[in-house]
Amino acid sequence: MNKNSKRKLQKLKHQRYVNRKIQKWLRKRNNTQSVECLSHIGVGAYKKFEYTSDVFECLKRADFLVPTNFESSVVPLTIPEVFCLSKNPDESLGFLRTLYSALLNPDVTEIHFNHFNCRYMGVCASTIMDIIILECVRFIRSKGRTIRISGSVKDGRISDSDEVDTLVKMSGLLNHLDIYRGKIQNVEKLDLLVKGESSEVAEKSIEYINRSLARHGYMLTKEGANHFGKLFGEIVDNCKLHGGTSSVWYTLGHYVFDKDSNLGKCNLCIFDFGDTIYESLKNCDQPKILNRITHYVKKSLISFKSVRDKETLYTLFSLQQRVSRIIDKNVVRGNGTVTFIEAILKLFNTNDRNFKSCFSITSGKCSILFDGKYQLAEKSYASGYSNKIIAFNPENDLTKEPDTDYVRTLKNSFPGTAISMELYIDSKYLKGVE
Repeated sequence: MNKNSKRKLQKLKHQRYVNRKIQKWLRKRNNTQSVECLSHIGVGAYKKFEYTSDVFECLKRADFLVPTNFESSVVPLTIPEVFCLSKNPDESLGFLRTLYSALLNPDVTEIHFNHFNCRYMGVCASTIMDIIILECVRFIRSKGRTIRISGSVKDGRISDSDEVDTLVKMSGLLNHLDIYRGKIQNVEKLDLLVKGESSEVAEKSIEYINRSLARHGYMLTKEGANHFGKLFGEIVDNCKLHGGTSSVWYTLGHYVFDKDSNLGKCNLCIFDFGDTIYESLKNCDQPKILNRITHYVKKSLISFKSVRDKETLYTLFSLQQRVSRIIDKNVVRGNGTVTFIEAILKLFNTNDRNFKSCFSITSGKCSILFDGKYQLAEKSYASGYSNKIIAFNPENDLTKEPDTDYVRTLKNSFPGTAISMELYIDSKYLKGVE
C-alpha cells in the first residue's frame, strides 16, 4: 500500500471515529438531533485560553444584559440566518446579548444551539460568541453552578450550509469547546491569539496567509507582506492604546479554499472588550482634538437628517487623519487608523468584480462598512493644510451626510471594538512559490 492510500485510509478511519462519537452522544441523550458539547468532552477547551475576569467585568459594566424571560430552564437559541457583524450587525449583537443574558440567568441549566437556520456566519461574530460562552461558563463554575451547552446535529452536520458547518467545526464553537479535533482539507486557520505583541500577531498572521495562499501556489510579495505587517501592527496598537486599562483583545483567522473556482476567502478578525471608540474620544484630555470633534459633531447634528447619533459621528470622525486622544512628543499619533484603512483598501482592490472583499469596524452603537466603494482621499484647504479623509459620500466631504448603508447606527451596542475582514487579495501582491 502506497503513502497516499495509507493517508486516505487513516482519514476514513478518523471520520468513522468522529461519526461514532456523535452517535454515542445522540443515544446518550435519547434525542435524535441533539449532542451535548460541554459537560464531558469539552473540559480541555479551557487549557487553550488565558482566563481573565476582565471580559466578564467589561460586559457587566457595559450593561450587555437584556431583560428576557425564559420559559424553561433549557433555553433553545437559533443562530440568526446571517450571523455577521459586517452584513447584519444589529441582529447579531442582539443575539449575543440574549445569549449572555441566558448564561447568567440562575434558573437556566442548559443552552441548546441550532445552526440549521444559519446561511452565513462571519468569523468575528462566531468568535465573540465563543469567548462570551467560555468566559461566562468559567464564571458560573467559580460560583459553584453548572450549565450545559448543547447543539442540534443531523447526520454528523451542524448546519445545512457547508460554509457554516466547516466554520463551526474548525474555527468555531466545536473547536473552542474542544469537541471537534478533525481536519478539513480545504481549510487553513490561525488559532485564536489572546493579547500578545503587535509584532507577534503580524508575524503569525502573515504566516497563516502564506499557508493559505500556498494552496494556490502563491505567497505574498515583500510589498504585500509589508502591507499586512502595517495592517496588523496598527490594529493591535490601536487596541492597546484606546481600549482602556482592562482591555482584552483577540485575533483569529479562517481561510476556505474553493476547489471549483481555484480561489479562497481569507477571513480575519481582531476585536477587544474594553472602551469603545466613542468612550475613548469623549474622555480625551487634549483640548485641540476635543474641540475639533465637538465642533464637527455639533454642526453635523444640526445639518444631517439621517445620521443624528453622537456616538456614530464620533466614530466616523475618529477614522480621519490626525485624530487621536493621545499626544506623544516622540510619535505622530492620529495616523494609525488611516494606515490600516489604506493597507486593507490596497490589498483587496482586486480587478475581479466577481469577488468583493469587505471589512467593518463595529464599536459601541456604530458599525462602519468598507467594500471599496468609498476611498480615502487627500483633501486640501485654502490655508494650505491637507488631510486624508473618508466621508462615505460621493463628494468625500465630512460636512455632507454619510451613506447610511455604510455608516450605520445600531440599536445594540458592542462593548469594545471589533474589526472583521473578508479578503480576496489582489494578484499584484502575490508571487509564485519557488
